Amino acid sequence: MTAEIVDSGRFTAFLTLPREPEWTSKSLTYILAANIAWFLLFFVGSHIHPLPASLTKNMKKEDLFHIRYRLICCYHGMSALFMAFIWHLIDNDRSCSKRITDFELLMLVNTSSHLLWDTIFMKYYDFLDFGNLMHHMIGIIGYNFTVFSQHNFNMLVINLLPGEMTNASMHLRDILRRLGWRYTLTYYANEYYYSFAYMFCRSWWLPSAYYWIYPCITVNPTVFIMYPLHCVQSWYYVSKLPKMVMYRMSEQKKLKDAGLKLEWFKPIAPKKAQEVGIKVFEAYKM
Repeated sequence: MTAEIVDSGRFTAFLTLPREPEWTSKSLTYILAANIAWFLLFFVGSHIHPLPASLTKNMKKEDLFHIRYRLICCYHGMSALFMAFIWHLIDNDRSCSKRITDFELLMLVNTSSHLLWDTIFMKYYDFLDFGNLMHHMIGIIGYNFTVFSQHNFNMLVINLLPGEMTNASMHLRDILRRLGWRYTLTYYANEYYYSFAYMFCRSWWLPSAYYWIYPCITVNPTVFIMYPLHCVQSWYYVSKLPKMVMYRMSEQKKLKDAGLKLEWFKPIAPKKAQEVGIKVFEAYKM
């Protein structure tokens, strides 16, 4: 690390990193392509994405719309998880002031564009809540300042693996409910996986990335400031999940005591579940 970088201070050191015009041009191409792709996926795909008729033929249009939306979100979660896993296998370079590679740039624009258009989409269709707004803005700001600096996205890739580990299961919760599979073993298995994986990944694995972020003086200041906020938000949600796990276990006990057997693909009617005292309960909105 040069004396110039050290002397510049934590909140301006990222400005001393060398920036290449050719890299800027390439990054703009990636950003444009990713934004077009996610715009089309959200605003077109949410209306035309094919769904199996055997499962959805009697469903309301609103439920079909939200299932398509959730599936599209799963595409981001699974692709981000896969790319983060590959990065950990073949790269895993956590050195400070590392220039962003083409593969890292692909990961960056995939997630930042998804977060941007997901925010716009939820706002347009009037189901954007404060929790999602805060989460998405942290990512949008941090990722775009990082692409501007052309360096240190490796510090954020570290968080993608634990961050996306529960993405698909989070969306699957809503998909299964809308399919009418709320009272199935499939739903409960997914619910427990989501809860325990989220608590494991978000309570310490995701915050542990700050061990590499903080000492790196050239990380852009938005990451220094906003990553801890991201961790605090995650801890808030983690604190809510034990209660939900206990409630789901009590639901299963009530069903069992009433002689209602849970099956993997054949749901118990919601009315029967209500008759044994099961009420709607969610730890928080997702």
